[in-house]
Amino acid sequence: METLAVGFLVKLFDIPGAVIGLSGGWLSKRWWHLALTALIGGSAGEAFLYFVRGTRDFDPTVWLAGVAASFVWAMLSFTVKRVLQRAK
Repeated sequence: METLAVGFLVKLFDIPGAVIGLSGGWLSKRWWHLALTALIGGSAGEAFLYFVRGTRDFDPTVWLAGVAASFVWAMLSFTVKRVLQRAK
C-alpha cells in the first residue's frame, strides 16, 4: 500500500500528466471528459518514462497512480473554471 501512495505522490508532480490534466480539465465541457483526460494523462506519463528509460517495463500500479494524479489535476482546473464562470 505504501508503494501505491508514494507512486501517487510522485505522479502528482509528473510534468506530462500534470500539464495534460490541467489543460484537459480547463478545456472540458462535461464531467466525463475528465475521465478521458485522466486516461490520456496517465498513458502519456508512462510513455514519457518508457522513452526516457528504455529498459523500463509497464507497471499497472504506477499507471493507475498516474491516471489518478492526472484526474486530480483535471478536476482541479475544471472546478476552478466553473467557479470563475459562476462568479461573473
